[in-house]
Amino acid sequence: MLEVDPVAYIEEGSISSKTDAERLLIGCYDGLQQTGIYGRHMVIIPGLIADNLGWEGTTLEYGQVENNSILADNALVESIWNAHYETLNRINYLISKLPAISDLSESERADFNGQLYFLRALCHFNLVRFFGPVPIKTEPTLGLDGNLDPARDTEDAVYDRILTDLLAAEGSIQNTDPGFAPNGAVDALLAKVYLER
Repeated sequence: MLEVDPVAYIEEGSISSKTDAERLLIGCYDGLQQTGIYGRHMVIIPGLIADNLGWEGTTLEYGQVENNSILADNALVESIWNAHYETLNRINYLISKLPAISDLSESERADFNGQLYFLRALCHFNLVRFFGPVPIKTEPTLGLDGNLDPARDTEDAVYDRILTDLLAAEGSIQNTDPGFAPNGAVDALLAKVYLER
């Protein structure tokens, strides 16, 4: 009675159905809610950098951002980096598992891929705008035996990867559920990427 099966994760060997893929996709979107992404820092930090917000609290890290004197041990920076790469790992994991899921129609498979490529492009876009050259992650890290300290790729290479993912996602998304990205989100991010580049 005390040994309750966890409901917040799916075991790797049990990923075999459309339902499993849907749950994993929700987990990918959930990654965007982390404090290091849109849960807090990606909303507040750009406002502080642009002087659209002012910081009067006692948190030193936000004060460093507002004063444009960010130290190497700033926990906000680490949180942004870690949250994005954790979310990228979720996305890449599902991308790697989709070919083995047999009960997806071609349009459903295209929809999943479109949403995942959009999310991967969004994460890489946030990272390159904040950090410049960053490692491009297109494969999941499944254990400690993988490359845990990849070299940074050039900004041009990161933007090329972003554009590749967005162009692959363009027109693929079939889902109209308001909780997921529509094709319009792909087009909007594509326009923003071209503008930034």
